[in-house]
Amino acid sequence: MTTARIVATSPAALQEAADVLRGGGLVALPTLTNYGLFCDPFNAAAVDRVFEAKQRTKFGPLSLFVPEPRQAEEYVRIPDGFGPAVLERIWPSPTAVICWKKHPFPPRMTLGLPTLAVCCQGPGSPLQEVLRLIGQPLGASSANLSGQGDIDVTFDVTVRDLGDRVDLILDEGETRRANRRPQKHPGNTIIDLTFTRPHLVRHGFVGPETLIPHLPDLDLDTEAYPALLRKRRAETEATGPEPA
Repeated sequence: MTTARIVATSPAALQEAADVLRGGGLVALPTLTNYGLFCDPFNAAAVDRVFEAKQRTKFGPLSLFVPEPRQAEEYVRIPDGFGPAVLERIWPSPTAVICWKKHPFPPRMTLGLPTLAVCCQGPGSPLQEVLRLIGQPLGASSANLSGQGDIDVTFDVTVRDLGDRVDLILDEGETRRANRRPQKHPGNTIIDLTFTRPHLVRHGFVGPETLIPHLPDLDLDTEAYPALLRKRRAETEATGPEPA
């Protein structure tokens, strides 16, 4: 256990966050959506610390946040028809896309899955500045203890849950807190691009009406998604894994 250093967001604090992350530490940052918990996704010990900090016992791989849309192709295989031209119409935004993984991340980053969720939120939060300073993607999860469902993870929730479990928490400040509007779906919207049709996995900040012009075949049935995963898992066990 450690006691987090809590600092007001400033250029110096952003640089400190980048330094902590480079050293294998954990940092909680305000994003365009929830507060997020970030780590170096290439450092197995740092990834392990995220699971320990969140007391995660349920299944839940980490996501990858990239500073620029085109960086996604270095780490995941973008399906045919969803190349940079499509992604650059969707991004930057609070939208994560699940693709086939092609980079050999530490196993716990994806919990052994051949897929990875990637997000490029873009400017407007301290996260983007830290991504710029560190010069690499970051592994991420919400900055709260596991098992609480789809809640709005605020600064207060982050301090309550992780204040003695991470190395640094950036305080977004009263002005930013006052300007945050309550959201029905407080997290990133998630889309899976690894099936025949793109599938909406989770509702979030970005509504389907914004995505459909770019993904006209988007399947909006979120309740059917778990069954799709179970069916693929059964087929994989019978025939072997999908290509990495």
